[in-house]
Amino acid sequence: MNWQFLRCYRQKPGRILDAPSWQRTLSGGIAAFVVAGIQSLGWFIPAEEMVYRTWYQLRGPQTWDSRIAIVAIDEAAIKELYGTTQSRQTYVKLLQALAPAKPSLIVLNVIVDEPAPEDVALAQQMQVGAPTVLTVAWNQEGNLKLPNPLLLQQAVGVGHVVNTAGADGITRTLPPEIQKIPALGVASYQAYLQRVLGSQACVPPSVQVSLGDGREFPQWYPACPDVLSSLPHPFWVNWPASKSQIQEYPILDVIRGQVNATAFTDKIVLVGPIVHGLDILQTPYDRNSPASGVHLQAAILHNLLNDNYLRPIALQSDRPLNLLLYVLGGCLIGYGVALRTSSNSVPWSLRRQLVVGVVLVGGLLVLSFVLFQNNYLLPAIPPIAIYTMIVGGEVIQERLKMRDRLRVSEQQLWKQAFYDNLTGLPNRALLLQRLEQATARAKWDSQYQFAVLFIELDRYKVINSHRGHSLSDQLLVAIAAKMQASLETQLNPKAEETGLQLFTLAHFSGDTFTILLENLDSLDDAIQVAEQIYALLSVPLSIDGQEVFCSVSIGIAASATPWASVDAAEATEGAESLTPMGLDTSPYAIYSSLTQHTGSRGGRQPEMILREAEIAMYQAKARGKVPFALFNRNLYREALGLLQLETDLRRAIAQSDLNLDRAIRRAAFYSDNPVGGFPADPSALSTMSDPPPPWSDSKVQSEFRLDYQPIVSLVDGKISAFEALVRWLHPQRGMISPVEFIPLAEETGLITSLGWWILREACCQLRAWQESFPQAIPVTMVVNLSAIQLMQLRVKEQIQLILHETGVDSRYLKLEITESGLMENVDATIELLEQLKALGIQLSIDDFGTGYSSLGRLHYLPVDTLKIDQSFIRRTTFEEESWEIVQTIITLAHNLNMTVVAEGVETPEQLARLKYLGCDYGQGYLFAKPLSSANATTLLMTNPQW
Repeated sequence: MNWQFLRCYRQKPGRILDAPSWQRTLSGGIAAFVVAGIQSLGWFIPAEEMVYRTWYQLRGPQTWDSRIAIVAIDEAAIKELYGTTQSRQTYVKLLQALAPAKPSLIVLNVIVDEPAPEDVALAQQMQVGAPTVLTVAWNQEGNLKLPNPLLLQQAVGVGHVVNTAGADGITRTLPPEIQKIPALGVASYQAYLQRVLGSQACVPPSVQVSLGDGREFPQWYPACPDVLSSLPHPFWVNWPASKSQIQEYPILDVIRGQVNATAFTDKIVLVGPIVHGLDILQTPYDRNSPASGVHLQAAILHNLLNDNYLRPIALQSDRPLNLLLYVLGGCLIGYGVALRTSSNSVPWSLRRQLVVGVVLVGGLLVLSFVLFQNNYLLPAIPPIAIYTMIVGGEVIQERLKMRDRLRVSEQQLWKQAFYDNLTGLPNRALLLQRLEQATARAKWDSQYQFAVLFIELDRYKVINSHRGHSLSDQLLVAIAAKMQASLETQLNPKAEETGLQLFTLAHFSGDTFTILLENLDSLDDAIQVAEQIYALLSVPLSIDGQEVFCSVSIGIAASATPWASVDAAEATEGAESLTPMGLDTSPYAIYSSLTQHTGSRGGRQPEMILREAEIAMYQAKARGKVPFALFNRNLYREALGLLQLETDLRRAIAQSDLNLDRAIRRAAFYSDNPVGGFPADPSALSTMSDPPPPWSDSKVQSEFRLDYQPIVSLVDGKISAFEALVRWLHPQRGMISPVEFIPLAEETGLITSLGWWILREACCQLRAWQESFPQAIPVTMVVNLSAIQLMQLRVKEQIQLILHETGVDSRYLKLEITESGLMENVDATIELLEQLKALGIQLSIDDFGTGYSSLGRLHYLPVDTLKIDQSFIRRTTFEEESWEIVQTIITLAHNLNMTVVAEGVETPEQLARLKYLGCDYGQGYLFAKPLSSANATTLLMTNPQW
């Protein structure tokens, strides 16, 4: 039993304590002390009596000692012989009848305290007959009642017949001595030993017994051998068998000589009444038909003659020594339990604990029964109670600990399921749960308003890639803490005043946070929170001694958004069921993707509201310097249009045979040993068969086309190159600007397939021009390569494959890379550019001056050309400072042995100024707008000069 579990739950929640072994041992002693107190109150007596009876039933009856015989004074004898004056005469006749048999001892288990005339005859018969033991008793006042002194002088001993019955009526114990007077059975046994040893063996002293009226009479008190000193107090009777199995003879039959005298020869003859209602008692074998006091004295004599009386083992708590044994035993049991607990790292199961407990209790009961068979009385109930309290307490503690562990585990699982491990904020799941509750309330409470703020860190990915995950994680934690503190400062006073839940700040994903604002008075409250968050995060944060700038874009979706104003027909306007890439074939696919799970018209689910806030956030990001954007009907239409545009873009790519896998399979036709679509060795491209003519086997007309804008040499005024520019002719919307669909292609990853298609088509056109104008000045084809294409695997091999397919000499291909795309992963990009440069391909930096390239690294870039962004050229018409920037770029490029292309040339003045500054090439509307393939071919045929 471990009382420490009472202390465990005064500790911090979730903390489980185990008591040291010494405390567990001490708790066993405490349990034993408690059991001793319970036993002293007598609460264990019924259980102990039941065990006592059970042992007799299991042991079965034994044979009464043949040296004992009973002369029973039954009801017939009482009716015929007994009277107030005839009782002594009856005993005289009995002694006369027994005299010829020469019994060893006669024990009169009857009270003969009242003087009678027949006492003289009885005393004379006692003198000449067998030794006789008489019975004494005490009156109600506690005074001893003795027989006539004449009888006392002839008796060899006297004994009392006091006994105590248990709560169940069975006599188990009796006092072996009261006021120096032994029990009748003990006195009879002493007299029997004295007769066997001989009257000269020892001389018993004469004891003066007071009658209480000033008279004193001598009483034989045999002291040799000293039986009383060896007997337990109280004396525990070991009942041998039922009363019916002892030698018992009716007194009338004995007096009349109807019993053979040899039945009493050398025997101890006990004379006593067996009448119901007179001196009755119960034994373990005689409960329905009780025995009498004479049977009790016979049992005592049987026990003493055979030395098989019950010897109790000291487990009673009524003595200090026994109480100490109790406590020590409890400590021992407690130590055993502690040893078992400490030696097992895995706690025992409840079933195993119960099995072990039952086995130990059963073993204790078996031990008690075995000892009982060997005349030792081991009370089994107190040890069982001690062990049960210790082990039961241990079991309860283990159950409580298991329950505590389960509760802690459930809390941890719940926290893992609904809270973010990094920031400690609620996660997406908990946010959706609370948002679902908010939307449910908004349906029946028209006064209830809520809003969702969708917050995205604008430069988190850049910080993560450049400064590492550790710093970016610290940044998220710091931002979460700042927003939480700001919201508590701003909203907690109102929450304490109203007692309402006002906000939930959640970490939605890697760089995204969401705030659910509830119980709003108006939408202005949400706007104020958004402005506060925007201002808070506009200030740089200090992370590990470094200042980190991380602006945010915020989108707001409110519960009052007029969702019902947008119907399905409007949402799906222009949608088609063309799904070449596995899209949904339903004309309502896009509308359903936004409105799934909305239920009835006007109903909105948590996912829908989050999507609205996210759409608003993207709108704020697209607008630039605005702190936030509110979701409304127009934003919905924009988002819907963006989804429709993505769908159409995927369909157009599929129709145009833009999938890289199909292109590779086509190229594999020309390879002798393709591996995954590419030659095993890139040098094997030189051994392939002659390149085929530009392909045009697509049965489906592509929606994409390339326009070509000439790049003019400012030295001789002739066309030196064409830049391939993609155009999208939508079947319903007409021509779509690249400004609209190129960013979408980059965001969705479709730019990879589109970029390789542009490169192949441009190379096909260049090969066609080279074959049509073999004598013309060689023209270079300039193709844009996106930053996403640069990050693809085997970029070099793909370009080699396209050059081989189209038969274009790599010297006439120039790849343009934007300044920002070039600097995202400088080291890997430089390595790739060097490989392309080794193939003979020319390289150019597009939009130079608009990015954040390092001028120190520019020296190491294997680049041939810098293209000045058109924004600088257009501003030069009005700003003289812009010309200084252009001149600086031209000087820098020439110093690095690079050529310069100025785009956006639209006026003769700009052309003249660029020639004056030494610019190498120009591109713009002054020379020509982007031309179709046919118009560009016509322009080449005229061979113009500017």
